[in-house]
Amino acid sequence: GPYDDDDDDDQAAEETKTDKQNIIRRVCVEAHLQRILTGEGKTPSSLVAVMTDLEFFGPSISREAVFAILRFLGVREDMLNVFRRYTEIPLLFSDFATPKIMQRGLPVSRMMTMLLSEVELFVMDYLVLVSADIFLFRSHDDICFFDTDEKKVLRAWDEMQRYAQCVGLKFNAEKSGSVRMSAAPDAAGAQPGPAPLPATSIRWGLIELQSNGTVSIRQDEVTAFATEMADRLAAATSPFSWINVYNKYMLFFLRNFGKPSPLFGLAHLEEAMATLSRIHRLVFPKTDGDALGYLREQITRGRHGQTPPLMPAAWLYWPLNLGGLGLCNPFLAIWSVKESMYSYLSSFHSRDDREWPKLKKDWEWQAPFTTLIEKLKSKYEVFAERFQTEGRKALKEYSTYDRFAYLKSSKYTDKERNSGQREPKFDDTFTLRTFDEYMELLPNVQEQQLVNEFQALLVAAAECAPPLPKSALQSEAEQMFTKGHVSGPYSEWVAYIYSAQVMEEFGTLSFFSHELLPAQLIESIKKKTVTW
Repeated sequence: GPYDDDDDDDQAAEETKTDKQNIIRRVCVEAHLQRILTGEGKTPSSLVAVMTDLEFFGPSISREAVFAILRFLGVREDMLNVFRRYTEIPLLFSDFATPKIMQRGLPVSRMMTMLLSEVELFVMDYLVLVSADIFLFRSHDDICFFDTDEKKVLRAWDEMQRYAQCVGLKFNAEKSGSVRMSAAPDAAGAQPGPAPLPATSIRWGLIELQSNGTVSIRQDEVTAFATEMADRLAAATSPFSWINVYNKYMLFFLRNFGKPSPLFGLAHLEEAMATLSRIHRLVFPKTDGDALGYLREQITRGRHGQTPPLMPAAWLYWPLNLGGLGLCNPFLAIWSVKESMYSYLSSFHSRDDREWPKLKKDWEWQAPFTTLIEKLKSKYEVFAERFQTEGRKALKEYSTYDRFAYLKSSKYTDKERNSGQREPKFDDTFTLRTFDEYMELLPNVQEQQLVNEFQALLVAAAECAPPLPKSALQSEAEQMFTKGHVSGPYSEWVAYIYSAQVMEEFGTLSFFSHELLPAQLIESIKKKTVTW
């Protein structure tokens, strides 16, 4: 889809970016969960999160440290010699005429290197877990950790610093950040964690984590990239190279705005749309932000006295290998995920007393877990009323899970009851838990509705196909796209929206002969990289 740059050959780098976004969503979901589980009238504990990475990790790895760790873990000397021989492989560097043996660090992009570096990082993972009771979420050397106990976070950071110094590593100060997150709607900006945690905010791509449990696009960085984009477009030597630069920048912005998620709500989508509009106004001031108008002007430049060629929007957005120009529509890319956002609302925030407006654009966004907590409270109150009036007779209609969740015993501990799996005979020692006690128990009893919403918030919003039914023309366009190896929800939306205009302008969807396509030229232009 448009959120994935098909021209990017570095699949590992793309997976790393996805992993980082998954970690960011995990932090925010945990903050929202902490807020809703806090009892009424109480101030929720702030979650303190830290994100960092190791500076020049591969070249900085101490082989002696790695071999010492392997020896401690019981690796035999003959196997250590195999690893030593691997680290001494002669490598040819661009500045040298003959191969040289690296004196420190490990060769990049090799599985053996990944194994040895993970050995060194595993020890840090274990050290922090044992000493601070904190789990490190890692995407290789990109690290994130968090907890509501500020002291544990500080202890973890201190242990990481000590370990890094011991094995000759260093954390990247420019890529390190912290945030104190309460997920409260009125929490302003990005409040950093306490010293000596990193004083800057947590950032990824062009987004910054906010203390209210959402993300915000860093507009100053966007402006800098938009200015750079304008310069590169001006330097393009042909319409194809112009489109290549434009498409790559749009894909860059879409990726680095962060993938949409129900966790961040429609506000994140709207901010992304507004930012894209601002980018277009900055880059195309003469056409008031209209990229199509600017491209038409570029193509018709120099045709004095000639009638400008027919250039409908559908032709500009139509796939390149089907006769169009293959221009990316970033607004359509964002639009294609909206339906999954509404599906989240429908699945997790519907109530008997809530009627959704007919037009989805009028649906009011609901914060994570809020409707679920209302439902759980209502269910708890029904049980409490029945238990107080009917006593133990009411328990027959409830599952062992519900009995455990709602009732406590002065005779048996919750651990002895094993979440209701070893439930003793109910007697007068069982009393009703308060609602706050019930809420505190929720994370440990695997309330299925809570688990389901938690999982839904952890993932990115899926791109959705256009609505049904489709016209015969739209279906024909989709079939053409499939035969032309153009697939995915984004291409389905292009076919859905622009097929009628193509038919109106050209009289057919098959308006182009593949034999006339300058395939090699186009492929070479598409492969031309844009460095950031």
